[in-house]
Amino acid sequence: ASAAELVKVKAAGSAALGAKAAELASVKESNAAELTKVKNASGVELASVKKTLTGELVKVKEESASELGKAKEASAAELVKVKAAGSAALGAKAAELASVKESNAAELTKVKNASGVELASVKKTLTGELVKVKEESASELGKAKEASAAELV
Repeated sequence: ASAAELVKVKAAGSAALGAKAAELASVKESNAAELTKVKNASGVELASVKKTLTGELVKVKEESASELGKAKEASAAELVKVKAAGSAALGAKAAELASVKESNAAELTKVKNASGVELASVKKTLTGELVKVKEESASELGKAKEASAAELV
């Protein structure tokens, strides 16, 4: 009885094991199909995300290039304005300097001319004074000589 019982238990165990193996195979197949669906969906979604991000990246690059171009143009225009203002200020200073030089040259010429006239006047006056002193000295010397000669006699 025990051998027959053992055969029954083995048969029941084999049947249960077969059922579990079939269930496991079904689960494996179902999981593989689900995994394939997820992989496919992920691939499609990944491609969509890549396409979206690539499009956004292109937009950002174009906008950045446009902004950079505008900034360069504005900087160039500002530089031209600054250069023009600098040139105008430099021109005004150069004209002012030329005017000052001209005025100083004219003033120097006036001073030189006035000094020359004054020097000539001083020379004339001093020459006249010197002539008077010489004449007076000669006259005094002549009188002294006469007086000395009269005293000697």
